[in-house]
Amino acid sequence: MNKTAEMPVQPSMQQPLSSPTVSSAEPLASVLPDPRPVPEALQTLKLQTADVLDGATLQSLMDRISNIPRPPRSFVKMVSGNALATATSDELADLVMSEPLIAAKVIARVNAPLYGLSKPVVNVGQAITFLGMNNVRAICVQYLLEESFKADIPQRQAIFDDIWTSSALASDLCFRLAQKLNLPNPGVLSTLTVLSYIGHIAAAYLLPANEIEVSKADLVERVRVEQASLGIAAGEISRLLMLAWALPDELVQTVSGIDRMLFADADQSLDSHRMDSAALCYLSARLGERLAHGDIAVPLGMEAVDAAGDDFFHLAPRLRSAAFIKLPEALQAKDLNLAVETMLEGVSGSAHS
Repeated sequence: MNKTAEMPVQPSMQQPLSSPTVSSAEPLASVLPDPRPVPEALQTLKLQTADVLDGATLQSLMDRISNIPRPPRSFVKMVSGNALATATSDELADLVMSEPLIAAKVIARVNAPLYGLSKPVVNVGQAITFLGMNNVRAICVQYLLEESFKADIPQRQAIFDDIWTSSALASDLCFRLAQKLNLPNPGVLSTLTVLSYIGHIAAAYLLPANEIEVSKADLVERVRVEQASLGIAAGEISRLLMLAWALPDELVQTVSGIDRMLFADADQSLDSHRMDSAALCYLSARLGERLAHGDIAVPLGMEAVDAAGDDFFHLAPRLRSAAFIKLPEALQAKDLNLAVETMLEGVSGSAHS
């Protein structure tokens, strides 16, 4: 696993994010308002991990998790070791072509309105040329994961589709923001963002039918319902599931830790660079969900984060680090917003086609 794999930080005093436009030379913290109290919803929300569950509850949950099929071998190859950071376009194409059904889905996906290509793509190599390795790899990871989750009812399939749409938007946003913030390996961070949705799709898979609509709520409400219904929430479910799939331990801890940015008591043992990367994955995932649900719109700006809700509260201190000094400028960039708008139009077109 590349050094850029991250887990989040334990923040201290929190502040809400603000919307003023700032220059890249002006510290973001200088335009932020005074600290506010921890929101009531977060005061009563505590992270529950698998080790606090009683034996019978944990065994029952593990039995259900073990019934989720492991993704194809090509998925493990795509996200293991140094593959995320070092795979060439030819190596990625070979991995995709080793799964003919996935290759066909990738080609169909890149020809959909979502990506607005001017001429059709007929093979995986062309897809990589037109969309880049980041987009193609994210699409592949999504489709390879979809092989493990089959909906039992139409309502659950609709939730799955919603989650995958959010992940596509979040992945692309993460890649573009990472580039503008000059963070290393944007493609790695983008794929980690997609992988952070493993727990959310698994939670939607495991929740009873009368509770699956919570998957469209903000992360605070989702965690509350998932912990009440399943004992643990998506981030911890992700950890157990990826361990059952025998994925590399560092990758497991990185991906399952992204959602811990919700909590004040998240792991703080990692260096600042790794925590900055985890913060970007978390930020992109939450913004991707809100874009998919129409809760925020382009053009983006810091006000989109400021008004986003309690699940951004403990993220605020990390966004004050030097790595995020250009975040307001990055969110407002015309090319980024044009790309997001194009994807949103593609999502809308696909939903009505």
